[in-house]
Amino acid sequence: MFGLFKKTEDNTPAIPQVDWHVIPDKYASLVDALEKKAHDDPDGYRRKLMGVAFLGYGYLFLVLSVVLGLIAGLVAIIVMKPGGAGVLLAKKAGIPLVILAYVVITALWVKLDAPDYGEELTEKEAPDLFAFLKELKARVNGPDIYKVYLTDELNASIIQHTPYGIFGGHRNYLFLGLRLMEVIPPEQLKAVVAHEYGHIVGDDGRFGNWIFRVRETWANVANKMFLEEKFGGFIFKKFFSWYVPYFNAYSFVLARKQEFLADAFAADVVTPEAVGQSLVTIRIRGYEMNYRFFDQYWSAAQSQAKPQDNMYVALTKYWANSRDADVWSNVLQNSLEHDTGLDDTHPSLARRLQAVGVTPKLPDVCPSPNAAEFFLQDGIAAYRNKFSEEWWAYAEPHWTEKFQYAEQGRTRLVELAQAYQENPNMEWRDKIEYADLLTWLKTDEEAEPLYREVLKDNPSQGWANMELGMILLRRRDKTGLDFLKETIKVDEGNVIAVYDRAGQMLWDMGFEEEVKFYAELAHKRRELEAKAEEEREYLRLSDQFEPHQLPAEEIAALVEKMKPLTLITDAFLVRKKCKYLADKRPLYVIGVLVEPLEAKAIKKNGSSVSNEILEKNIFTGHEYFAVNLSDKTNKKLKQSIEAVEDAKIY
Repeated sequence: MFGLFKKTEDNTPAIPQVDWHVIPDKYASLVDALEKKAHDDPDGYRRKLMGVAFLGYGYLFLVLSVVLGLIAGLVAIIVMKPGGAGVLLAKKAGIPLVILAYVVITALWVKLDAPDYGEELTEKEAPDLFAFLKELKARVNGPDIYKVYLTDELNASIIQHTPYGIFGGHRNYLFLGLRLMEVIPPEQLKAVVAHEYGHIVGDDGRFGNWIFRVRETWANVANKMFLEEKFGGFIFKKFFSWYVPYFNAYSFVLARKQEFLADAFAADVVTPEAVGQSLVTIRIRGYEMNYRFFDQYWSAAQSQAKPQDNMYVALTKYWANSRDADVWSNVLQNSLEHDTGLDDTHPSLARRLQAVGVTPKLPDVCPSPNAAEFFLQDGIAAYRNKFSEEWWAYAEPHWTEKFQYAEQGRTRLVELAQAYQENPNMEWRDKIEYADLLTWLKTDEEAEPLYREVLKDNPSQGWANMELGMILLRRRDKTGLDFLKETIKVDEGNVIAVYDRAGQMLWDMGFEEEVKFYAELAHKRRELEAKAEEEREYLRLSDQFEPHQLPAEEIAALVEKMKPLTLITDAFLVRKKCKYLADKRPLYVIGVLVEPLEAKAIKKNGSSVSNEILEKNIFTGHEYFAVNLSDKTNKKLKQSIEAVEDAKIY
């Protein structure tokens, strides 16, 4: 619509992204009520959930039935009255109806692609593991595990592949992470495998997996209709915008319940202690790997063109020798106090441990033998090397880039150090750059005085407040929070960066209330920015415009850049009235009129000029639309823009 094009500040198109598995906060009370109902009346909850699941199918089949009925009617017109205007109309109307029917049918056909990652394990390579899988199957007369794969993860899962879509034919694939197997003993790995197997056994497992496939159906439908902008999406948008989050909220309770049932199954098959302790170990070691090991490992890229050890050699050394009891205790305590929200179907660690009756304790430094050594035996070295090579193939360009950037930084650091020595009152931007490089390449202690010097002259400088706050928090000084608060005070948009950078650190320090505070602020800010993005995504006939409010010299520069576009006869510049972040993210509209050629040429040339305005980035530093006002379909938009005071600039 409008024959328009849009350019964002960073010169990239704005593409809407939707995660249809996210449950909006407004459904929190519904989830709470359903948890109570599922506990008091599990059969009643199950019946209602099944009804909600079929509601979506009912809507799709209703639409499909109407469309097929209309197609049948059009076919009847062609057959009964061949020739004439009625047939021509039937043919024209029939094409979009056939397309719409195809879209609905293909949306219903949910096919999960066969897994294609990891290294397949055979019974010959891991006989004890496959013997345990056979034991599980025999114990409950359960389904087969079609294939077992070893992955480079600290995780385990079972994925169902449905070659025939929603009509059955499921195959179960077990994925085991080598990193997981390296940190737990054999008995705990059995508990993890039994937990995953527990998701696919019994009536609850089968029902739960059917519900999962239904969830994927609706995510698939939504993506086809909205993200891929399929023809006919308007028919489904309002319904599925309500239905998909509602169904996810309704089925969320079942997903949570299944985690408890899978834990109970594993506790019965192995031991409650193995289940509980595996949960604790995975939580602690996962934190340690992500926030300790990889930080240290990647820091070497600042001074080494290549890592000294391959990733798995370094990781196994780290795990064999690391046990910071204070950090581990803090991670465990915070994990026990943390309650998961609507973004995680797993219950909290405390609830899961309570359900299996286990009191948590810190894990051993490194089990001997660990699960990898026990089950993979002599093959473990080959897999470590294989995954290290794959990791390095991915990481090498990033490592090289970081090393080269650090080399440039070291050169710049020498220049700034000399400049500061000659003039301690150097320009504040250079002083911040100098401090940033010291933080990165040297030490916090050397950078801190420089940030303080900047803040002495300019207490509201956002970046200096942020960096000084982070330095203080890294040495466990809570006064760093004061500087982070000042950063947010300078610009509320900084709260996202504050939470992303400091949230984990504050959580590690035990400041859970502060984490919740910043998480809530960041969440609200993201919602605000999402609304701002949505209203800037398109131009609508109902949009209102106002003067651009830009200085004359900037308008003059814009006009100079437009002069080589010889097809333009007139140009207008206005600002769209936005509800969200209007001052922070002004959205401009450049409207152009082209030479009065024949109608088809006007539309073609106008669109070509609009696109060229974007490609040449003639309005640098601004977010804007370029629109062809010569196109008759944009008549109302043209009237709205021309009515704005001082809109005409060329």
